[in-house]
Amino acid sequence: MLVITPKSSPAPQEVKLEMEVTEDEKRQIVMKFIESAPPGALGDIVNVSLDLRVILQGADIDSLLKESCKKYNENNYAITRIDDEKTQNIVCSYNKADTEKDLYYNPKSGTIFSIDHLSLEGKSVGQMERNEDEVTTEYESYLNDYYSNPHSLVLKEGKELVLICTAVKNAKWSSIWKIDEDKFLAIGTIKADAHYFEDGNVQMKCQKEFQIKLDSMDAKTVVKKIKSLEEKFQLSISESYEEICETTFKSLRRALPVTRNKIDWEKILTYKIGSELVANKEK
Repeated sequence: MLVITPKSSPAPQEVKLEMEVTEDEKRQIVMKFIESAPPGALGDIVNVSLDLRVILQGADIDSLLKESCKKYNENNYAITRIDDEKTQNIVCSYNKADTEKDLYYNPKSGTIFSIDHLSLEGKSVGQMERNEDEVTTEYESYLNDYYSNPHSLVLKEGKELVLICTAVKNAKWSSIWKIDEDKFLAIGTIKADAHYFEDGNVQMKCQKEFQIKLDSMDAKTVVKKIKSLEEKFQLSISESYEEICETTFKSLRRALPVTRNKIDWEKILTYKIGSELVANKEK
């Protein structure tokens, strides 16, 4: 039973609202908090778990947080550093080494690692055969030339290649490409997520999906095609920003102040001086 008691008001009697919240609804509330976390802000959401305990009385918050953070980290290609290694590792559903034990692996370094999904602290638990081919080299070279501090993952599953990239600065960029070597087919998804909150609270999320035929499975050809499509997507985002500034944001603001009169900004200083003179006269 969840009891919501509003703050006291001039009304003579306090009003109480009672409503039933099922365990599934509590789970959905927590997961919604986590899923809406902007890039780099997951820790802030986790830190309000004390507030969530008050809201979701009787729920197993720790268990819900771990489950939600795991899903968030895998879906958003979270980055974790393993022990004292310089290499940082991507966490996702594609590089799981053991589903039951939540173990992941880095094919380039061969490291098998576990992770605390709340703190993103990783720990090496084993080693496997390293796997680095020409596609990995070409892909990393492209990412290092065009992105700030990128992280990548290249996996080979039978006749399918999976290329994943994530880069975080003041926003987050992530992409995944699945390449069928038999069909010469590449299917990709690119996501961009930015959050601006200094003078407001604006969050932008955009996603684009691609499906293209490849002329060749040569590593340079594959990476060149990925580069071309990602550049076009970046340009489209820039054009959208310009359109938003010129149309959307302007439509959200008042055409006139509450006085219904335009302000003459050149005279605004005069207005201030005049009001100060009047105030001094009255004294």
